[in-house]
Amino acid sequence: MDCQSFDEQVVRRDPKVQKLLDQFVCVRIVQANGMDLTLFQFDYDLTFAAFMLNADRTIYGRYASRTGRRQTSQGTGIESFGKALTAALELHRGYPANKSSLAGKQPLPVSHKIPEDYPTLAARFGRPAGAGVVADRNCIHCHQISQAQKKDFEGAKRDMPLQLKLPYPMPEIFGLGLDPKEKAKVSRVWDGTSAARDGFKVGDEILTLDGQPMISIADVQWVTHNAKPPAQLKAEVLRAGKRITLPITLASDWRKAPR
Repeated sequence: MDCQSFDEQVVRRDPKVQKLLDQFVCVRIVQANGMDLTLFQFDYDLTFAAFMLNADRTIYGRYASRTGRRQTSQGTGIESFGKALTAALELHRGYPANKSSLAGKQPLPVSHKIPEDYPTLAARFGRPAGAGVVADRNCIHCHQISQAQKKDFEGAKRDMPLQLKLPYPMPEIFGLGLDPKEKAKVSRVWDGTSAARDGFKVGDEILTLDGQPMISIADVQWVTHNAKPPAQLKAEVLRAGKRITLPITLASDWRKAPR
């Protein structure tokens, strides 16, 4: 299922997730003009992404991902979306007692609060006419934000960090295949990879990573993308009904490494 058809199913309230969506206040953002970058931080090269939020802006989880360097339907499907929604509602029922476990999911400090704060986007699209108002301007697409971030570094003649060059790699890059129909369940472990050496097995379900509850593949990517390598992240895993702890090892050059 490609992202466009998936987006269409969500907008039309697919019956598989209808009852779940009815428990949320659903807001669809169709352009990035004036988008709050202090809140909406994700893989901007995606054409579809979802946030599950509390009314106080606390993020319960993110949804949607891609394969490798190119966006595909990996991690995007009605089954996994429904499970992510269910998990978000469970977190909501436990809120605010569980707020400390959600701290790592929250947005990080940014230098640009809206896309138009980037010089290249301001020059092309102008500034918003007012709070939440877009006046007769072309739409800013999310991928243009990532392009603007890169141009910011190029313009300042600074070395671009790998985190910006190779954002949000899929877990396959360190040897961990996750089932696109599940939240964060291992479907494959490649031999000779760091995931294999860390002890992961097919069928393992990642419950938490670095202390954060995982409700989607995108949540896994959020943690690994923002980790400071070299790092060894703690994963709480459900295996055959038992909870165990495994590491996820990220080498200094893990973003460039083959499986």
